[in-house]
Amino acid sequence: MMSSTGFTYFVILKPGLLRQIRVTPWNTTSSGMNSRRKMPSHKIFWTRQAREYLRSVRAPISRDAPATATAYVGKLRLSVGRLKQFPFYGEVVPELRREDLREVIEGHYRIIYRVSE
Repeated sequence: MMSSTGFTYFVILKPGLLRQIRVTPWNTTSSGMNSRRKMPSHKIFWTRQAREYLRSVRAPISRDAPATATAYVGKLRLSVGRLKQFPFYGEVVPELRREDLREVIEGHYRIIYRVSE
């Protein structure tokens, strides 16, 4: 028996710049009393605008310190990547007070996303 659930995220790395991430459903399997649930396995798709924005974050840093730029963008990607397994990882955005709008902070960036089923 298989069941699935899906989520769509909208992530803002800076005010006014909306990012959409689509996460694919995960499957659970069960076989009678000894059912075993698989860990959520989601795939994140970044919009073209999101990829361009990450490149724009990296470009000025990489002129002087390419390794630092790669590491910094990697941290941003890692923060969003955690949402693959933990979609409710972030806190509710305080000023919006909506359960579906959440945020995670990474460095100087506030990553805001919306969870919907």
